[in-house]
Amino acid sequence: MADFEQMFEIGRAAWPGIALAAETFRAHLATLAEAGHGELAPHTADLYLACAAANGDAAAIEAVERTCIARIAPALARIITPSEIDDVTQVVRQRLFLGGLDGRPRLLDYAGRGNLRAWVRASAIRTAFEHLRKSKRARVHEADLEFGLPGRAEDPELDQLRRSFQGAFRAAFKVALAALDARQRTVLRQHFLDGLTTEELGTAYRVHRVTAFRWLRDARAELLRRIRAELVDRLQVGCDELNSLFRLIDSRFEISAQRILAES
Repeated sequence: MADFEQMFEIGRAAWPGIALAAETFRAHLATLAEAGHGELAPHTADLYLACAAANGDAAAIEAVERTCIARIAPALARIITPSEIDDVTQVVRQRLFLGGLDGRPRLLDYAGRGNLRAWVRASAIRTAFEHLRKSKRARVHEADLEFGLPGRAEDPELDQLRRSFQGAFRAAFKVALAALDARQRTVLRQHFLDGLTTEELGTAYRVHRVTAFRWLRDARAELLRRIRAELVDRLQVGCDELNSLFRLIDSRFEISAQRILAES
């Protein structure tokens, strides 16, 4: 880490209108160092600003509003609707300056590894996805979606198999999901539960939508492969019966996935 006195002077020079006590800045840097953060010097001015804003300096708060928060709307517009942007922005603002139930402003987590504007934008995007996930979950439960297979009352034997299959399918789904790698699980959750399209996934991961589509396609195929393998072990049915059951759930697979993921 660069010499503290030098870092403090860099911060003061960059933000002359902001009052931050030297000891407050020193203690903040020490806390970051104890948390395992490495070199902080490249973004000293941003560290100084974030520390001052987290400690309630009005000029620093206004500067973060102007240089960071005022610029997050275009990123949020790719994820949520225009009517939701103000609500999410207010949540971001509260977290940055006031914190959660612990009362610790999240600006204190900024460690200077990148510029503050990008860090705030990333925080806003995560908040938007949290908002989207909560709203999607609420819609799933409010709709009281029926799990699994459509009823077949006219075929008692198939209907009995359907009821037996539901529990096995749910268990197999959870085992199969847990066996996927982290990115596959996340992409499936964001698609089935959050309702993100491949274009939105591409925006979130900063990849081309074709790449996002390929990730989603492969993750879904691997999930189904693992579900089928689990069901072979769990159910005493032949391949033809298992294929018939999979054809029955095909049209409702997304509903089933939403319900199971929402419960997980």
